[in-house]
Amino acid sequence: MKKRIQLASFDFYDSTGIEHHLTKMASKGWRLCNISGWWTYQKIEPQKLKFAVTYFSEASDFDPYPSDNQEIFLDYCESADWQLAASNAAMQIFYTAQADAIPIETDEALKLDKIHHVMKRGVLLNEGILLVLNLLLCISNVRQMFDQPLVRFSDPSHWLLLGVDLLAFLYLLIDIIRYDTWYKCSVKAVKKGGSCCEVRHSMHRALFLLGCLLLALFSQAWLALLMMLAVIVSLLASYLFSRFVQYHLKKHSAARLENLSCTVLAFITVFIASIHLFSSAVDQYQLAIKADNQEVREVFDAAGNRHEWLITHDILPLTVEELLPIQNDDYTYINDQQESFVLAYSRCTQQLPKIYSHEPQLTYEIVDIKADWLYETCLNNLRHIHLNNNAYWQEADASLWQADTVYQLYHNDQPFLNEYIICYKERIVKIEFNWQATMQELQIAAEHLRP
Repeated sequence: MKKRIQLASFDFYDSTGIEHHLTKMASKGWRLCNISGWWTYQKIEPQKLKFAVTYFSEASDFDPYPSDNQEIFLDYCESADWQLAASNAAMQIFYTAQADAIPIETDEALKLDKIHHVMKRGVLLNEGILLVLNLLLCISNVRQMFDQPLVRFSDPSHWLLLGVDLLAFLYLLIDIIRYDTWYKCSVKAVKKGGSCCEVRHSMHRALFLLGCLLLALFSQAWLALLMMLAVIVSLLASYLFSRFVQYHLKKHSAARLENLSCTVLAFITVFIASIHLFSSAVDQYQLAIKADNQEVREVFDAAGNRHEWLITHDILPLTVEELLPIQNDDYTYINDQQESFVLAYSRCTQQLPKIYSHEPQLTYEIVDIKADWLYETCLNNLRHIHLNNNAYWQEADASLWQADTVYQLYHNDQPFLNEYIICYKERIVKIEFNWQATMQELQIAAEHLRP
């Protein structure tokens, strides 16, 4: 028997739109036979069929068999020449070949009440919970951005996730508003003796998917996009497996609570296992990429004890060797950098193992600001001091650095750690020397670090 699968794009409460669509499909030779997840049609001879969508709040996909009230309802429909085409929880879809068959729903007010009851217990409740969760996620993400502006604003993955959260929030909000508008319109129409209002089709689903695609392309956060795809695949695999478990438990007449518990457990188990599998694969991929630029070296302390030291060979804008006549093969050069459409951030370090505690080492951060409104936020974050109240930043001579403003860190009225913040028009640099740098060394540093 030939079958056809279709992803339904109708709103749950759009009974009229669903009925017209199914009638059209039957005229083309396809009759609906399943609506669990996606809609499945079986091949028939093209014919004119009438369809009726009803809502039965007592029905559940986890029940091993229909309730007594549902059996009575099904018997009534069958006696009126209506055959059950498919059902999914509270939605029941019937069809008949009789052009003059008695309508299943004859009271529009009762029909509207049933739809509203089912929507409140199901779709609206779920969307309301997701709406609140998405709002909390958006607030949390925005708060993180201002708590850690350098890392978050420059991270394209963070922008991608925030954008998707916002789009999901708007999608859910529009969905709820659309139903509320339709319900109020239908209440007024029914009170005047008419039928429920027609559901206006909306482009918000297509716009949501288009928005997610544009965000992914615009942010270029390929790793985050890969993880999002992994989550989608994991959700799909979990859904398919849980439906398989639900179907077989129902087939073996398992009680509703037992079926529900096992189905939820199956979904969670497969989802966690899938996410763990994908996360491990991504971690291994990242380690493989970094391995080409790293090596592990053995170093020995004064007592002759052996230690392993990981050396990274990143390219740095400024190195100790460019400031001092020094050479040490145990230096590690790390440049962690990321860039978004508003900010580029690099944290550079040139370090040695602890056995070289008195050797010159460098740590500096470079912030390139593409949005003027972020300048003060980034500067204040760099000026944050993790010391006691006796530490403060004091303006220093900016001419040496050829900058707009320069700050030097002081502690107890004395320069501390030879640490500077250098402010240019669109760049801020924070640098720390672990030795007392000379004027000439500062000039060399300025030449390498200014934009």
